[in-house]
Amino acid sequence: MRGASRSSVPNRRASRRPAGRASSGLPLWQPLVAGLVASLPFQKGVPGLLVFAALVPFFVLLRLRGRELGLFAAFRAGWLFGVGFFLGLLYWIGLLSQTEIPVRAIAFVGLFALAAYLAFFPAVFALLFRLFDRRVPPRLFAPFLWGAIEHLRSLGPLGFPWGSLGYALAGHPTLIQSARFASVDGLTWIVVLVNALLAEGLLLAAEKNVRSSALHFGAAALVLLAAGADGAGALGTPVEGAGPPLRVAVVQPNIRAEEKWTERYKEESIAILGEITRAAAAEDPDIDLVVWPETAVPVYVRHEHKYFKQMFDLVDIAGVPILFGFPDAEYAAESGYKYYNSAMLIDEGGHVLGTYDKIHLVPFGERLPLTDRFAWVAALNFGEADFSPGDDFALFPLGGTEFSANICFEAIFPGLCREFVRAGARFLVNLTNDAWFGTTSAPGQHAAMARLRSVELGV
Repeated sequence: MRGASRSSVPNRRASRRPAGRASSGLPLWQPLVAGLVASLPFQKGVPGLLVFAALVPFFVLLRLRGRELGLFAAFRAGWLFGVGFFLGLLYWIGLLSQTEIPVRAIAFVGLFALAAYLAFFPAVFALLFRLFDRRVPPRLFAPFLWGAIEHLRSLGPLGFPWGSLGYALAGHPTLIQSARFASVDGLTWIVVLVNALLAEGLLLAAEKNVRSSALHFGAAALVLLAAGADGAGALGTPVEGAGPPLRVAVVQPNIRAEEKWTERYKEESIAILGEITRAAAAEDPDIDLVVWPETAVPVYVRHEHKYFKQMFDLVDIAGVPILFGFPDAEYAAESGYKYYNSAMLIDEGGHVLGTYDKIHLVPFGERLPLTDRFAWVAALNFGEADFSPGDDFALFPLGGTEFSANICFEAIFPGLCREFVRAGARFLVNLTNDAWFGTTSAPGQHAAMARLRSVELGV
């Protein structure tokens, strides 16, 4: 309309949002950096106790700007936080041994794709935080909300609970005993509660509300003291039904991954493992069990009798049972060969006491997910191994008791490990080959998760 004043016409230039900013003016780099900061307690050489403040920057961002954010902007902020967190947590995927991933670029593409997928879980948290924060203080809902979303991340064929916050405390036995009540989810609940209290305390301090700020900081301290007191009491209480202690020798052959599967090293691998085993048995005649790593024997020993005899001769000389990992194969008339990632226990008399076939296979590494449900998925070929999952929670007899073995990344699933204990296992052994992680933080992260299984299951 010609008679309209200039002031009534929208200024298009002024209405443009600055590039790289969310609709509320929240710089996109802030949640990204907050995610990287949250991953620090999982890194080698960084104190795990820092996890009690790892979410504070993110919570402060959500509290300061969250109420101004639209729902999409809140979701995006959470997703960016998740990308930062999972890139920091899983950076080692981009550095995997070239034996596992020959083209380095593929490793980095996989890292970013996985981080982008996993980031949707904190994105949902941020979205719901934005909705609840208008009605309820974060200390009352954030621990439950974060814990529920982390638990969802562990479910299904693509479940991947690596990096649940409670695992950062694995190096502090007193603080992790609460896991016996509510698994690692319970530890995460405590971690998020302390973070929420500290974040709120900082915001109140910035508003000069000294009394309320002190109450929040004091509440956080009380939560930590209560967890520590409970843990100290638990550590001082004998485990009910515990049997006599067992002496276990763990053998690490130090064979390079790129050499292990070559024809030359098949026999030599067993020879090296045997030499170390005999030395351990000679040094300590009271050893009850020798444990070799995942796929330590790089041959189908049940089908290659030369190597099977080599194993029998070894246990006969060493005079001690050996638990070892190996690839196995089984022929079925209707489907041909099925391949398994397996473990076997041979006693000192050369008798096979049992085998276990890995149940939860690594998605895209050991098996393409959903091949049992969709034929078109089974027809795809991304170069992954084609293992079949086992279906038996096997028990191995040893010295009047029974134990179970889980293989590699199975140790990160509480529900799976719980089934072994329900079947009667009195202790768990995790067989793994983490050589492809190199000197990154990944082996320590993996060991932390395996340690939590013992605490939460009481074995």
